[in-house]
Order: sequence, then structure tokens, then C-alpha cells
Amino acid sequence: REWRNRGDIFDDPQWLPSTGAKQFKRGMLSFAGGGPNTRGTEMFFANADVGLGGAAHEVPFGWLVGEKSFQTLDLWYQGYGELQAFGGRAPQQGKMYNRGLEYTEVEFPEMDYITGCDVIWEKHKKKETSEELFPEPEKKGKVVPNPRSVAVLLISSPVNARGRPARLKAISQSWGAALRRTE
Repeated sequence: REWRNRGDIFDDPQWLPSTGAKQFKRGMLSFAGGGPNTRGTEMFFANADVGLGGAAHEVPFGWLVGEKSFQTLDLWYQGYGELQAFGGRAPQQGKMYNRGLEYTEVEFPEMDYITGCDVIWEKHKKKETSEELFPEPEKKGKVVPNPRSVAVLLISSPVNARGRPARLKAISQSWGAALRRTE
């Protein structure tokens, strides 16, 4: 809630090509938004090439790297589908903010969670480019380079999906590591 209370994030400059119906490529990471300068704390990975990228707030800031990252993405439970506003049965964002984990754990027991986020690029073995750090991109699709983007290595976690204490511990430990590395 603290981060959400800080206000919306202003839009980044659009760097995707202006042509093509499906500009977001599978594995791109972006903030979600509902119009100009409305991005907040929600982020998403594109599970497939999708027709996003035409609006000011639809600007990816990262992408998955390495075949294992895409394999992990494929393991995430997708049975709830899209957001309800788009015809799916996924959790309602307002209820997630108001009720937190209680809402998702009770009403969406199969939902997967991102339990950690570690900064691995800074001062990582003095590598100059993501190609040096992650030489094995996914074989499907073309990556559109953006020099201001981040590379995301997505790995599966041994945390029990239904084990709240373990999940909360994993989240706190990971954020602690990320904060220590960037201070």
C-alpha cells in the first residue's frame, strides 16, 4: 500500500515500432495502466505476442531471458484467464488491494506468486551487455532492443504455493537482498 500511495508512475517514451498489430512480444514485462500516466504497482509478463504497445502507458521495460525463464513462465497457473474487465476470471485488482493475500488465497487457491526479486545486473562480473550475461535467448520470436530495459531471469521457486508463512518469508528475504544490493 505504501508504494501505491506514492501515486502514479508517469509514462516512459514509447520505443516499440509504430507498425504491427502485436507489438508486445512473449516475455516482455510492463507496468499495467488504464490510460496516460496511470501506471502503478501492477506489472505483467506477456504470455504471448499481444496487441499492446499503441497507448502511451503500454511501454515494456524488461523482458525474459533464457529458455529456463520461458519454461518457468509456462508453468504458471493460467486457468483464471484474463482480468475480469477483459472477460476472464482473474482476481479483481480493487479486492486485492483491500483484502490482500486473504482474498487471493481463499478465492484463487491455484494462483502462483512471485516471491522474490533480486537485482542481478549491477556489478555482476563486470559484464557490459545482457548478451554476455544471458547468451541463450528464447528461440521463438524477435526481441526488440531497448537500451533502457532490464533483463529478467525468471526461475521457479521451491516455495509451497499454499504455504503462506514460507511465501511471506521468501518475499521478505528476497526484497532484503535486492535492497542491500542497490543501496
